Amino acid sequence: MMSRVRTWHGHLAHASRGHLVRGFRPMGQGQDGPATHGQDARATHDRRRGLPCRPRLGGARGFTIVEVLATLTLAAIVLPPAIHGLLLCLATAGNARQQAQAASLAQSKLAEIVATGELYDAELRGDFGEDLPQYTWLAEVGEWEEDARLVQVNVAVLWSRRGQQRHVAVSTLVYMGSPSE
Repeated sequence: MMSRVRTWHGHLAHASRGHLVRGFRPMGQGQDGPATHGQDARATHDRRRGLPCRPRLGGARGFTIVEVLATLTLAAIVLPPAIHGLLLCLATAGNARQQAQAASLAQSKLAEIVATGELYDAELRGDFGEDLPQYTWLAEVGEWEEDARLVQVNVAVLWSRRGQQRHVAVSTLVYMGSPSE
């Protein structure tokens, strides 16, 4: 037999053979059955004043102003250095990424200059086109002091970061003598 009963929320629920649908209990019933005055943890009246009150759900309560102020004070102390550290890490990572890219570009430009074999006739400065407009390169070719058969090739890649000029340089020696020497 189905009947309608009021839950402690004030909503209607259907009951069948003493069991409620969805776990609702009729108003005034606690865990162990019907409650008498003073035994229900979810009483609907303030016993001290005799006034109706909202039932507490599992002892939940809000935060006091002291707890909120303590949390805000702690956040005001901890957050600025944490954000500064995060920004410093991001700047360092950006600089490392640019430096690694510049080293890769310098290495490829050095390989290109050496592969052509026209060390003295090659163009010794330029940029990397529209894809990488922030980087420029500069090459120097000179005889190595220790052996006249060797030529030293230096390539520097330059870029600006936060108003400061930065560069990465790579070098190699190229043998210009005949294979029989």
